[in-house]
Amino acid sequence: MKLAILQPNFFPLKSYYDLARKVDKVIFLDDSLYNNKSWVNKALIKVKSKDYYFRIPIIRNESPTQIKDIRIKGNKWRRDFLKMINLGYQHFPNFSSVFPVIKEIVDLPTDRAAHISAYSIFKICSLFGAETQFAFSSIDHGNIRASMENKILDIC
Repeated sequence: MKLAILQPNFFPLKSYYDLARKVDKVIFLDDSLYNNKSWVNKALIKVKSKDYYFRIPIIRNESPTQIKDIRIKGNKWRRDFLKMINLGYQHFPNFSSVFPVIKEIVDLPTDRAAHISAYSIFKICSLFGAETQFAFSSIDHGNIRASMENKILDIC
């Protein structure tokens, strides 16, 4: 079995999807610690040939927080993200068939950034016919109490 253990990223770069399609199972490492460099709540979007970093606003905690516990602040970001996608990609081929999928992902009824990020990967992979299985480390391997490096080795 080919396995990939990755943090859930919000609409990641194409190489992330390519990797997910090449393995039998992806385990989202959602019980690792969140930091500002994490892509769980941000995406790189091209609008008129310029790169923009879109950030889902999150509720900041002062203590270290696991990715699975990061909560989204408000809902205005959903409309803003869809506007930005519409503006940047409306003239691309297949936009009319892909945009409803993006809207479904963004409208997922949750306040957890990890859930929306993981769903963005799952749904896009499904759209392209990938038969990859997906799981969360906090659910399927939450009983492993070790450093992240040892947890990853135990999962494998």
